[in-house]
Amino acid sequence: MSQPITILLSVTGFIVAMIVLNGLLTWQRQQKLKRQLLADWGTFPEKRSKGERYLKAAYLDHEAQVNHDCQVDDLTWQDLDMLDVFEQLNVTQSSVGAERVYAQLRAYDLGKPAVDEALIAFFQDHPDSRLKVQMAFARLGIEPANNSQLYLRTTTKKALPNAWRFKVMGGFPFIGVLLTLLWPAIGVTLMVVSLLVNVFYYILKREGLDAEITSMGYLVRTIITAERLAKISQPTQAALRQAVKPMRGITRFAFVFRTKTGSMGDILTEYLSIMFMLSFIAYNTVLDRLSSHHAEALALWQRLGDLELAIAIANFRAAEATTTQPVFAKGGMTATDLAHPLLKHPVANPVDWQKNALITGANASGKSTYVKSIAINAILAQTINTVTATSFTMEPGEVITAMAVRDDLSEGDSYFVAEIKAIRRLLNAVAKKKRVYGFIDEILKGTNTVERIAASASVINWLKQYPSLVVVATHDNELTDIMGDQCVNWHFQRRDSSVTDADKIFEAIRQDPDNADFTAQGWDPLYHIEPEATILIASQAPGRKAQTTKTYWNDPSGDRLRTWMGVTKDQFYHSGKIAVLPLDFYYPGKGKSGDLPPRKDFAAKWHPSLLALMPKIQLTIVIGAYAQKYYLGKHREKTLTATVKNFRTYLPDYFPIVHPSPLNYGWVNRNPWFMTDVVPALQAQVAALMK
Repeated sequence: MSQPITILLSVTGFIVAMIVLNGLLTWQRQQKLKRQLLADWGTFPEKRSKGERYLKAAYLDHEAQVNHDCQVDDLTWQDLDMLDVFEQLNVTQSSVGAERVYAQLRAYDLGKPAVDEALIAFFQDHPDSRLKVQMAFARLGIEPANNSQLYLRTTTKKALPNAWRFKVMGGFPFIGVLLTLLWPAIGVTLMVVSLLVNVFYYILKREGLDAEITSMGYLVRTIITAERLAKISQPTQAALRQAVKPMRGITRFAFVFRTKTGSMGDILTEYLSIMFMLSFIAYNTVLDRLSSHHAEALALWQRLGDLELAIAIANFRAAEATTTQPVFAKGGMTATDLAHPLLKHPVANPVDWQKNALITGANASGKSTYVKSIAINAILAQTINTVTATSFTMEPGEVITAMAVRDDLSEGDSYFVAEIKAIRRLLNAVAKKKRVYGFIDEILKGTNTVERIAASASVINWLKQYPSLVVVATHDNELTDIMGDQCVNWHFQRRDSSVTDADKIFEAIRQDPDNADFTAQGWDPLYHIEPEATILIASQAPGRKAQTTKTYWNDPSGDRLRTWMGVTKDQFYHSGKIAVLPLDFYYPGKGKSGDLPPRKDFAAKWHPSLLALMPKIQLTIVIGAYAQKYYLGKHREKTLTATVKNFRTYLPDYFPIVHPSPLNYGWVNRNPWFMTDVVPALQAQVAALMK
C-alpha cells in the first residue's frame, strides 16, 4: 500500500474515532442535563442573565411590530426589580425562550394575558413530555447576540455573487482525494494546495459576513429544533408541524450551523466547513430560501417561544409557595394574602384599593415592600396570568412607578428635576383618561416641607378627576388631614414581637458551633413547626435547592409527596396542620450516589425540644431509611421495602413511606402495591387529621 493511501486511511480513521468519541461525550452531557432538569423542576433557577441589552434589543424590535396596549417602561422596570422577577421565571434553555419570557414581562394587552393555559397545564401534568421539550431547546442552546429576529425583519443582503465559485473551490479537495487513488502525488498536491487556498479565502471573506452567519446559524438551528419538537406529543404539535413545513429545505446544511459547545465535534465541523467552503455555500442556499419565507420564520420563532414561556410559567407556579390566576373585572383592586414574589419569607397582606391612597408610617415598617408587591403583581397578572396571592381581582390597567428616582448627571438633571420628570410621565398617562395604576414613593422629597405638602396635595387633588388609581407613600402626615376622605390612608408601623421559645431554639441552632460553617455561609436551619400541627413529616435533610431557597419540599420530590398525601400546595404550607422536621436542618452536601446522610445525633439534640412545642401531633410520616431508623428504631423491618409494606404495624402514631425523590421512581414501579395500598391509606390518615 502506497504512503499517500496509508496517510489517507489514517486520517479517515482518526476522523471516525473523533466522531465516535464526540458522540459518547454528547450522550453523557445529555444524561447529566436530564438529571439536572428533573431535580430543578419546581425551584427557582440560579441567576444567569449576563446580557439584558440583547434581550431588550430583541424585545424592542419585536414590540415595534406588535404594538401592545401597554409597555413596562425602563423606570418602572428598574423600580420594581423586574429583571430579578424575570430571572425567577427564566428556566428557559434557549435564546428563543429567554427573549419570549423577557418580552412577555415588558408588554401586554389590557386584561388579555397572552398565555396558553392549556399548554401550561399540560406541562404541569406531563413531566415526560416537558423534559423532552426542554432537552430539545437545550440542544438549540443560548446565543445572546443572535439578533435573529432583527435579521429576519431587516436583512436586505442578497446572495453572495458568483456562487458557483464556492462550489468549485469546495470540490477541489474531493477531486484531490479521488486522484490520490490513481496518481497519488498529483492527488495529494492538489488536495493540499486547494485546502490552503480555501483556508486563506475563508478567513478573508468570513469576517465581513460574521454577524449575518451567526444570525443565520441560530435561525437554522431554531428550525431544526422545531422539526424535533414537532415529533413530541403536546397540544401545539399539529400547529408546529404545519408551521415548520415551509422551512424544511433550509436544514440540509444543519451541521454547518451546529450549536458551538467547544467539543471536538465543533472543531471538526469548523475545519470541514473551512476546507470545503460549506459556510458560504450554506449561506447562499439558506438566504435564498428565507427571502420568500420571512413571515413564516418569524411566526415559527414566536410559536417556539410560546412553548418555553409555558414551561417557565408552570415552573414559577410550582416554585412559589402560593399562586393563583387573577380575575379581571370593573372596579379597583382586591387581593388576599398578597406577597412580594422576590422575598424568601414574605409577609402576606390583603389589598382593598378602590380610591387613591396615601401610605404613611415609620421607616422599615414595610411601606415600600407593600407598594412593590401590589405593583409587581399587577404586572404579573396581565403578563403571565399569575399572581402571588390566594385571590386577586383587578380592572386592567397600565402600571407606572416613580420610586427609586436618582439625579441624572448625563442629562444635567438634579434629583428634584429627575423626580418631576418621573412624576410627569405618570400624570401624562393618567391624563389620557385610561386606567393607570400609579405608585409614587416619598413624593417630592427633593424640595422643602411646605412646598412639598402643598404641591403633593395639588397633585393628589388633580388625580381624583380621572379613572386611575394612584398610591402615594409619604412621611408628611399632614397630607392625610388635608386630603380628608379624598384618599384612603394605609398606615404602617413596626410591630415588636416578643421572643418565643421557638425563636430561642432557632437562634440556639444557628449559634451552635457544630453549625458554624453553615451559619457562615448565610444558611439558616430549615424546618417548620406549627403549634396546632397534627401531622409531622420526618425525613432525611434539606436538598441543595431547598436550602438555598429557604423553602422546604419545594421541588419535584415535594410535589410528589403532596400528591401521595392528597393535599394541595396551599394546604401543605399554610393550613397550620403540617410540621416538618428533617433529621438534619442543613444540606449535608453531595455524595457518590445522591446527597450525604444527615449528621449523627443531630435529631436527638434538637427534635425533642421542638416536638415539645407541638403537643397536638398525632401522626408522624416517616420518610426514608434514616428517619425510620431514628423514629422506629428496633421495631422497623430489616429492609425499607418491608417496613413500608407493613405500614399498618406502626399506626396510628407513625406512617413509614419511601422518599418521593425521582431517584426512587424505579422502586415505586417495581412495587405497585405502594400506589394501590399504601398511598390511599396515607391519604385517608392525612384527610382525617386535616379537618
